[in-house]
Amino acid sequence: MKDREFAFRADDFEFLYSLEAQPSPEDFYMHAHERFELLHFLSGSAKYLVEGTEYTLTPHDTLLMRPFEVHRLVLLDETVPYERVVIHFSADMLGNDEAVREVLLRPFNNRELGRRNRYEATDFGGEGWPFHGDVTKLFDRLGDDAEVFVAAKVQSFLAETLLPFSEGDRSETPVSAKITGVLEYINTHLYEDLTVARICEDCFLSRAQLNRLFKYATGTSVWQYITTKRLLQAKTLIRAGERPTDVYEQCGFSEYSSFYRAYKAKFGNSPEQDKAKSVRTLAGDPFP
Repeated sequence: MKDREFAFRADDFEFLYSLEAQPSPEDFYMHAHERFELLHFLSGSAKYLVEGTEYTLTPHDTLLMRPFEVHRLVLLDETVPYERVVIHFSADMLGNDEAVREVLLRPFNNRELGRRNRYEATDFGGEGWPFHGDVTKLFDRLGDDAEVFVAAKVQSFLAETLLPFSEGDRSETPVSAKITGVLEYINTHLYEDLTVARICEDCFLSRAQLNRLFKYATGTSVWQYITTKRLLQAKTLIRAGERPTDVYEQCGFSEYSSFYRAYKAKFGNSPEQDKAKSVRTLAGDPFP
């Protein structure tokens, strides 16, 4: 339960602030997003697991996650308040110039999954993280200019990350070389006829070893990880206008009925409902 929370939503991004005085481990689980994510850590005693890499967080660290990059928070001390700012955004937030987008998104896209996610305050010689103080008061002062302000500040921050990103490998701790290899294998073959037995055979692990490594590294099961990534990809394709009956096989599901059930359980909407939303959006109507 959040003791303080603020949210601002626009077409191309959402800005979220929250404080939990007594965070509970049950509130934090493996997940991924359709959009790019900036997570700025303000306070707490925690580490972040991103695709099998472990980051112990210190105040004013910022984590960058690209779409579908699986991550979760692990509390180290539940008595320490957990406070953060999170921004989810689409590439459209960065303007229409494809060359500019490509450059600003390099720290997200031009790296392996779960690698080089963290930036520290000392990485920045310029402004660094641009949102300080009471964000509620900040947005009250900005009024109708808030959307333009946030977009400009995010673009500026991403430009600031380019120099430390270009300097090469960053401080990071893979949970184990084995799990890194397993995650790479799964993501390479994600939409194929993938089974736990096949993963065990090709990665030279017993089922018990695989489950134990995977649970520690991601907080979930192998199959939940695979299903989550497949469903996020399916939703992206459907929102882009593709038919659900074409998408399910592309995303690794063998039967439409099982895909339908999993999709609705995950997102609350059926594939057809999200398809209808995409049609209205393409026609110029906003989401409801």
